[in-house]
Amino acid sequence: SQPVFTQRILELRGEMTARALGTLVDRMVTAAETLGELCRKGKSEMVRLTAARSILELGTKLRESVELEERIAALELTQPQTRRVA
Repeated sequence: SQPVFTQRILELRGEMTARALGTLVDRMVTAAETLGELCRKGKSEMVRLTAARSILELGTKLRESVELEERIAALELTQPQTRRVA
């Protein structure tokens, strides 16, 4: 009935999100390689500078995100199991 249907919708939504995230992660490698190529061999100084800035900014944000995720995971391990909302 309704709760089973709602749960299934949440599961499907989670699966779709996971697949989309996987695709984005795959594309991030290509994007990083492209930025590296532009940084090294861009035709103009402005292209190289913009690529370099992007690498530095995005690298910092990614590092911060990974560190935050690790800290949250460590905190969750110390907490009693609670029901998590998807």
